[in-house]
Amino acid sequence: VLSRVNVLLGYQDTPTRARQQWCRMHFLNARLLDQATRISRQLEGYLARFGYGKSELASSCGRDASLLQKCLVSGLFANAARRRGPSGGSYQLLRGGGALDVHPSSVYFGADATPEYVVFASAMTTTKAYINGVTAIDPAWLTALAPNYYSASQTAP
Repeated sequence: VLSRVNVLLGYQDTPTRARQQWCRMHFLNARLLDQATRISRQLEGYLARFGYGKSELASSCGRDASLLQKCLVSGLFANAARRRGPSGGSYQLLRGGGALDVHPSSVYFGADATPEYVVFASAMTTTKAYINGVTAIDPAWLTALAPNYYSASQTAP
């Protein structure tokens, strides 16, 4: 998820005339990033209608990834998993214990160093159970943000 946010921010930070070149250089689809930018502006418009001004939106998260990660934990706490073994892309659900592998389309697939704790946006089963939309988290956030779901003993290293 953070990779997608960083790509969109990079695209939006690029001058309009240079965006096509930037997309070619990074092997990205400019049409989809234009669409994501329009959706982002539309969401800002909705928030403005509910009384949130530009200054509040700009200061809501900025470029602080930990705030976005905490937001993801708040919504995806049931999709928390811990790495199985010292390295590799295999995880185990914290609640339920199912084994999960990182999907090949994820930035963590095949990575030398993978985070110990993650939340994921989606899971799919083919020959294995795969997770996608994987974001590294601090396990302490689980007990702080979902105290009725996790105890400190469930998230202890």
